[in-house]
Amino acid sequence: MIIDDGVFRVESDLDGWNERLMVFCDDPQAAAQALVHASPRLQRVLWDGRELSEGEWQSSGLQHAAAANRGGTRLAHPIDLTQACEYVSEPTVHPDGASIYMDTNSELGRAAAATFLAIIREELLAEGIDRARLAELDG
Repeated sequence: MIIDDGVFRVESDLDGWNERLMVFCDDPQAAAQALVHASPRLQRVLWDGRELSEGEWQSSGLQHAAAANRGGTRLAHPIDLTQACEYVSEPTVHPDGASIYMDTNSELGRAAAATFLAIIREELLAEGIDRARLAELDG
């Protein structure tokens, strides 16, 4: 997979923000399906790059904090976990690929960005996409 330079804009330890990502490939439907599978995993990534399992995610209570945050109420989390991405949109299918929007709370560290890229790559491969380009969309 080719990853454009602007994806996640990680040039220092803290230098990322909300992202609108596009997977360019020959099979837009498969790319969209890969992003559907990636979405819950992306939301379970912590600031330090750890990806929580589904069980860890459920027991952490982070899903409740994320839902409240999307509703405009900021909740302090009861345990020392910081979610790197609170929201991932449903994929949009385009003639040349599929895109998603990620709310990364205007901050993103290198470790979380690396985990995001690994998850997207794994899910694309699982859908049979071994040639793709990941880019940031404007707007």
